[in-house]
Amino acid sequence: MKTLFKIIFLLSLYIPLFGQTLTVLTPPPVFPSAPGITVIHKTELNWSRRPLNWNCFRIISDTTVTKTIGTIKINAKAATTTGITANFQYIGNELYFDVQSVFSIKQSWFLKESQGDTALLRHEQMHFNITELYARKIRKLLAEYKNPFGKEKEIRTKIDFLKQAERDENNLYDIESVHYTNKVMQKKWEEKIIKELEETKKYINPNCKVTYN
Repeated sequence: MKTLFKIIFLLSLYIPLFGQTLTVLTPPPVFPSAPGITVIHKTELNWSRRPLNWNCFRIISDTTVTKTIGTIKINAKAATTTGITANFQYIGNELYFDVQSVFSIKQSWFLKESQGDTALLRHEQMHFNITELYARKIRKLLAEYKNPFGKEKEIRTKIDFLKQAERDENNLYDIESVHYTNKVMQKKWEEKIIKELEETKKYINPNCKVTYN
């Protein structure tokens, strides 16, 4: 129950950061392959302001699917698979990075009988939003990293820590909301996630270049 729309942001933004200049790129540079989300297909979406709809998921008819939420077993009505890809490279005195929050269509599904359940769909969207939130935290890390040259291993360790934190928060979200069946906790989580996305909107752009002066 976690949670992609590929959007290229036609936007240029210049932000001074501790003797650094952050530039939003369109299009991004070509990055070599790097560790990220593992998918078994090529059908995926990148996060955008446009919300998910049920057409983004596979439909299944098996009503016996169960999921363990903490110590509770429930009949699962949907499942969402998301992850973060984070690539960066140096060229001269510039750091280029591309950080995406990704939704897997093939690995995300819902029961046909739940297609009209807007509350369930919103729950799944919040999983994707949590993934995007941590993608923004990684973008912030890279954009504000002082003197990153020669520190690739150090940076990758910090990125991996944030990726794990994203997985942990998505799991906690399911546990506390009991996969959206606890309406009070579901509302609290929605308010929390929406607030944090607003607070991190400065880092919404996935493709950036940092120039070190």
